Amino acid sequence: MAPCALALGNFDGLHKGHQKVIDAAFGYADAQGLEKAVLCFSNIPRNFLHGDESVPSLLQESEKLRLLRERGTDCLLFLPFDASISEMPADRFLEDLLLRDCRARALSCGFNFRYGKRGAGTAELLQEEAARLGFAALVQPAYREDGVVISSTLIRGLIAEGRVDAAARYLDRPFCVCGTVKEGRHLGRGMRYPTCNIDLPEGLVRPAHGVYASRVVVDGRSLPAVSNAGVRPTVGDGALRLESHIFDFHETLYGREIRVELLSMLRPERRFASMEELAAQIAKDCLTAEAYHANI
Repeated sequence: MAPCALALGNFDGLHKGHQKVIDAAFGYADAQGLEKAVLCFSNIPRNFLHGDESVPSLLQESEKLRLLRERGTDCLLFLPFDASISEMPADRFLEDLLLRDCRARALSCGFNFRYGKRGAGTAELLQEEAARLGFAALVQPAYREDGVVISSTLIRGLIAEGRVDAAARYLDRPFCVCGTVKEGRHLGRGMRYPTCNIDLPEGLVRPAHGVYASRVVVDGRSLPAVSNAGVRPTVGDGALRLESHIFDFHETLYGREIRVELLSMLRPERRFASMEELAAQIAKDCLTAEAYHANI
């Protein structure tokens, strides 16, 4: 690696607080003629330490890569948080990994960043070590909006409640799900509302089951849509899916990669007594979603 300013963190969600950490590193890099680098863990450390998958991610890895590239990252390191990392003493993590191997001349992190075995390294210790070892420590304070500290935990809760519009304010973009379009049973097409269907990936935070005003991004085109996230209790097989009807769209998308951005929850998912009742509700949902899109 070339000498760099390195942003450190898990960066799950890349929310506004994370962006402050990255921007501090990149600003220093621009001023000092260094590479702009990011080191983030490819898994959530808490899940490794507790031996489960209790904390879902806010962002798929492909999306994290896309967003970091768009911010101008020169070098991105996805580091698996495993036994070798969790047992590494704090001084070795700093001196050997970050300063020697990554050639960091500046380290940027959040106020609550921990590193090294049992989290012995803190942001305060990093600042103390900076003077001794000759690097710049750029520790960012808690980022607040609406009187609360913005965190991945807060945003996960909002998405799980269906409050994707509030989550978008803190993420600085809509919550999204990416996937390959699968062929379904063509029930929507039979009701004149064809859908493109993707699975909700394992390990990603689950949005509240319901109908959402949405956008579907296909080959760089951002298309207004209405989406259902859930199990389709009237006609489904219990599998979690994200089904989207794109307005005034007639292409076939099977096998293609799309990104579905959930903008605002319109109603919770529910079971209907008949296909006719379901079709009538879908028509109402489309009108509601179209009105939402017309006003943004």
